[in-house]
Amino acid sequence: MKIFEKTRQLALKKYWIPALLFILLFAFFFEWFRPFKVEGTVYLEIKRGDTLQTVVKALYERGITPSPTSFKLFYKIFGWKINAGDYYLKGYVNIVELADMFRKGFKKGIRVTIPEGFQYRQIAGLLADKGVIGSPEEMLGLYRDQALLEELKISGPTLEGYCYPDTYYFTPGEDPRDIIRFLNRQLHEKIGREELEKALRDSPWTLHEVLTLASIVEGEARLPKERPVIAQVFAKRIRIEMPLESCATVLFALGKHREKLYFEDLEIDSPYNTYKIYGLPPGPINSPGIDSIRAVLYPAETDYLYFVSKNDGSHHFSRTYEEHLEAKRIY
Repeated sequence: MKIFEKTRQLALKKYWIPALLFILLFAFFFEWFRPFKVEGTVYLEIKRGDTLQTVVKALYERGITPSPTSFKLFYKIFGWKINAGDYYLKGYVNIVELADMFRKGFKKGIRVTIPEGFQYRQIAGLLADKGVIGSPEEMLGLYRDQALLEELKISGPTLEGYCYPDTYYFTPGEDPRDIIRFLNRQLHEKIGREELEKALRDSPWTLHEVLTLASIVEGEARLPKERPVIAQVFAKRIRIEMPLESCATVLFALGKHREKLYFEDLEIDSPYNTYKIYGLPPGPINSPGIDSIRAVLYPAETDYLYFVSKNDGSHHFSRTYEEHLEAKRIY
């Protein structure tokens, strides 16, 4: 009898825990899809940086009362993002619908796509054109703001390269400092999501050096497959103490875009003129995308030391100066 009783107790322990978990999960599942009546039309503003707790509190204040535990558990299981924005709720909603709405972003807001390779001044102009900020000067005045550079732990002289290019949603009249903080946070989060943090720790480069070289790769490359090769060429030149001779850095030094550079342009006196200086310039020359950052951390393994544009977006790569001269003659 004792053996039977012990066996029965063990069997109960074996099955009651999964059964209880199933019941709890079913209860939460039911709660996720349980509709809540919204009286009239409710406006909900979620600001950038608002926490899940803040959002739950805001919903309660507007009479929308999902279970906080169920709401938080949903996000813990699925990990959906909550995007800042202006949301208008009416009729019936449930937790899944709310979460999907917050994940997709604004119901009423300004969609801004910052292209890879955009310079800081271009980002400021774009945000002003879209009506996110009043004028480009609001952001341009922070370009060398020492307090902000220290806050964001930027070792370079400017904010160039530290505002990650992507598609975002903004509200009109946002504080430029908050925008910069957000774009900088997106840079670090993107590196983390792409699992490049270990590669960065193992790299001989600092983050500032990686972003600087990645921005040059971004300025030179047009084809994704060429980015690691171009990164390798520049890394090798630095290693053998040879000037990078990047036209992209000269254009940055000139402060304007040109379809063609002339010999006198290469004589410009600037720490960003890599035809005259050795090594990397003081900082990035644009906002590099993740592919260029990855190319610097994982460069190709080649013997190339030179490359020249083929005038179709691609490049011809050479191992020797003689091969390079011949390629320049052809292209």
